[in-house]
Amino acid sequence: HSATLTATSNDLLATFIWYPTTGLSDSTTASTTATPYSTTTYIVYATNSYGCIENDSVTVTVIPKIIVPTGITPNGDGSNDVWIIDLIGYYPNIEVEIFNRWGEKLFYSKGYPDSERWDGTYKGKPLPTGTYYYIIILHDEIDTKPITGPIVIMR
Repeated sequence: HSATLTATSNDLLATFIWYPTTGLSDSTTASTTATPYSTTTYIVYATNSYGCIENDSVTVTVIPKIIVPTGITPNGDGSNDVWIIDLIGYYPNIEVEIFNRWGEKLFYSKGYPDSERWDGTYKGKPLPTGTYYYIIILHDEIDTKPITGPIVIMR
C-alpha cells in the first residue's frame, strides 16, 4: 500500500527535496508516492526562488498484517489453549467468526479482546477434534475483503 505526499508553495519556481528517500517514488518533486516498509517520518525541504528554505514533516504509519494461527490444542496445559490472533490490536473494530463444516456459527466476537478469545468450545462445551472455518473482518480502510480459512482443533 502507498500514500501520496504533496508539498505546496506559492512560488512556482520552488524546488523540493524529501528525506529520507527510502520508499519514495521521487524525492525531488512536490508530490511523491511513499511506500515504506515501516512507519516513517518524511521531511520535505522547500526552497523558493529567493533561496529561502522552509520545511515540514509527515508521518506515514504502516500497520502490519495480522498473523492467523491454523490451529489450537485446548487441553488445559496452558499452551495454545485459546486462539491468539497476533497484531489484532491494530484493528479495534475487528470481527471474528468461527463456523463448523455445515455453516453453523459457533463463535462471534467484535474487537476480539483477550477475555473473549476462542477456546474451542460452543455453548460452554468442548468441540470435537476437527477442522472449523473462520471469517475475520478487519474493518479498516485498506483491506476490505474478509480473511478466511480453516482452523483445526487438536485434543
